[in-house]
Amino acid sequence: MSEETTNIPAQPDQPAIRISIGNALNIYSLALAIIPVLVVISVALGLFGQQARDQALNQMKFIAQARAEEVERWLEASQLRLLSVLALPERQLVQIRSTVDNQRPNAETISLVRGLLQDQLNAQDSFSEFFIYTPSGRINVSTNISNERTRINEAPYFEPSLNAPYIQPAYLRTITTTQETPSIESDTETTTVVVDSVITTPITNLEGEIIGVLAGRLNLNTLNRLLAPIDAFGDTGETYLVSSQKFNIITPTRFTEYNPEIRYDSRGIREALFKRTGGGFYTNYRGENVIGAYTWIDAISAGLLAEFDEDEALEAVNHVRDVSLVAAIVMAVLGLVVGRFVTRWLTRPIARLTNIAQLAIKGDYTQRARLKQVSEIGRLGFAFDTMLDNLVQSIRERNARIREVMELSASLETRVAERTRDLRLASDVSRQITTILDINQLLQEVVKSTVETFKFYAVFIFRVEQTDSGIEIIRAAGANANGVLDVTQYLPINTDTAGSVVAQAAFTGQIVTVNDVTIPLDYFSDPLLPKTRAQLAIPIMLGTKLLGIFDFHATQTGRFRPEEISTLITLAEQVAIAMRNAQLFSQAQAAQQEAEEANRVKSQFLANMSHELRTPLNAILNFTEFVMDGDLGEINEEQEETLQKVVSSGEHLLSLINDILDITKIEVGMLELFIEDVDINQSLKAVISTGKGLVKGKPIELKTEIEEGLPIISGDRRRLHQVFLNLLSNAVKFTPSGSVTLSAKREEEGVHITVKDTGVGIAPKDHAKVFERFKQTESGLRTAGGTGLGLPISKHFVEAHGGRIWFESDLGQGSTFHVWLPMKAEKLPEGDMALEGK
Repeated sequence: MSEETTNIPAQPDQPAIRISIGNALNIYSLALAIIPVLVVISVALGLFGQQARDQALNQMKFIAQARAEEVERWLEASQLRLLSVLALPERQLVQIRSTVDNQRPNAETISLVRGLLQDQLNAQDSFSEFFIYTPSGRINVSTNISNERTRINEAPYFEPSLNAPYIQPAYLRTITTTQETPSIESDTETTTVVVDSVITTPITNLEGEIIGVLAGRLNLNTLNRLLAPIDAFGDTGETYLVSSQKFNIITPTRFTEYNPEIRYDSRGIREALFKRTGGGFYTNYRGENVIGAYTWIDAISAGLLAEFDEDEALEAVNHVRDVSLVAAIVMAVLGLVVGRFVTRWLTRPIARLTNIAQLAIKGDYTQRARLKQVSEIGRLGFAFDTMLDNLVQSIRERNARIREVMELSASLETRVAERTRDLRLASDVSRQITTILDINQLLQEVVKSTVETFKFYAVFIFRVEQTDSGIEIIRAAGANANGVLDVTQYLPINTDTAGSVVAQAAFTGQIVTVNDVTIPLDYFSDPLLPKTRAQLAIPIMLGTKLLGIFDFHATQTGRFRPEEISTLITLAEQVAIAMRNAQLFSQAQAAQQEAEEANRVKSQFLANMSHELRTPLNAILNFTEFVMDGDLGEINEEQEETLQKVVSSGEHLLSLINDILDITKIEVGMLELFIEDVDINQSLKAVISTGKGLVKGKPIELKTEIEEGLPIISGDRRRLHQVFLNLLSNAVKFTPSGSVTLSAKREEEGVHITVKDTGVGIAPKDHAKVFERFKQTESGLRTAGGTGLGLPISKHFVEAHGGRIWFESDLGQGSTFHVWLPMKAEKLPEGDMALEGK
């Protein structure tokens, strides 16, 4: 050794050290302790603050929109309740008409009508008063007797209410009350200004003339409850309405004493009254910085605002900012302290290893580092110390491996045969389980076949389910050499069970093998499986999702060799696919049952609705026909013509009710046409007659361009009338002003009917929705609404007659709908024409 040491060649000079590792680590630790913390906190605070602002603003927009929709629904419901007051039996309607038709109605009639109105008033909370007044402005009947025989000619709603139903936006009304004062000779008058809003509907006589007006004074207390603060408003949030007439607040606010005469102003109020919808950060009417949202409610000409103080909304952000600053300072100090400690902990062993390495370079192999650190540096020192000893050990291990290779070569043929057998048996098991869809039967067949095939002591399959507290391992199936096992008698396995092979496989998602259960000190043994000497757990995975655990028990140590484990992994993959197939099959069955139940409920609903709507409508038609027949007295020709129009419109309405049932029959292909000869001229005349009633009182001109002598066609008279009337009513509905033209001419061995309007039109992006069931275009939803069934049903009827229907339209340019029907030569089979499939 000494000679070798003395003959070591000279080594080159070592490079000079410019900066030590300790100093570099101190600098890096200082930078890493301060810079990342500051950057992360700054970015996090910025993102969190912006997110908090955006979230608060979105919340205010949502609340504003929701409250606006509630107010609009309440107004619509209030209109319907007012109309329902006039939906009384004819005898009571006659009494109501007599209170305004006569110049001096008798007191008994007024008292009776007042009682009817009071009963209607007590049954709802939308109105605080019902009253009836004449076209001259005199209140004849009111639920508030003190208002009877007063005049409302100066009220803002008086003139508009004489023409059509009307909603009076909120306005200021002065109330003067007189109070008797015993100590003073004259009475004391008190004047109060209140916010008022009225809904009116005309009262007509049998000739359709307006002879009076029924009005309802809205109960603003109900409106106040709709806008009352909720939990999401915190301590400062509120919603309120602002009138566009005087910039006054309609509903009481949360913070100021309510005075409807005061004019308020803020950016949010101005935006709302400019009929804009949006939100932002601004100063409200109290001078407070708020996060607010605003929208316009056209029905009552008022703006709705939802506001929340900015300080309260961002309170959490400010708190996080303060806490983050303190945390940054603490983390910086801790980083410096820890960095200094780590530097010393790292540099000392490195310096010792450097000295020993220099001695080894010189040929002194007797020195050892003897490092006690439990780290990479400690492991490096240990490797350095044992390097020479491992050289001899490596030679011995190499010789031992050579012997093992020779032994393995001798047994290679036997092992290949065993491997082939295992793969064949695993394939047979996989083929069997892929045909089973019941998951319980599937798992039981798997464990039974696996025990029989591989001669294991016992085999179990555990299902893994995700719960709120984590994963839950449930023993689903088990078998041993004697057959199926009752898995309920075995101990449950928790995910935190120490030494449990199954729990470890579930937690890590990796295969866990214990070929000798006596070696692990914390091995968890099942008392019902005392002969277990080796255990294997394979996760049953589908992609990245854990479905269960395949658990194998053997009575021999070292049973689970790599090649057998590979075969069992393949089997586990097949089980995963089969389990997923069984789950999908169960889900499909559940979905089918839900769909069948939904279809049953829909059919029941349609039947009930049809019955409830048709019964009162038939009664209306019957009473109208009684009047036409003279059962209630003689009528003139003009009255008879008007009543005939009522009957025609009512019959059409009755047919529309049947549309709901028609669409159901269309879906199943059961709707039949009743074919007969149809005079298209008479059908179009009937439609035009009804159309005149549709445009009455509207700035719409109804034009006709019908060629004389149109041919007789074969078809269902009622269904064709329904198609033409639907197209004409749609044109009127979507034309605020202008004209609607109905044309018909002979064309291509058929009749070409067109309905053209100058209305709102249909945007190209909505063309695909026109003939879809229950679909509404954007202009349709905004302008008229509806069920979305008229045009789809019309399309089915036209096509069932062998015809075509199409349209041309653009937004703001009006629409033209075309219908082409074949002539009589193309007659359809009578009574046997289902729409679907034709």
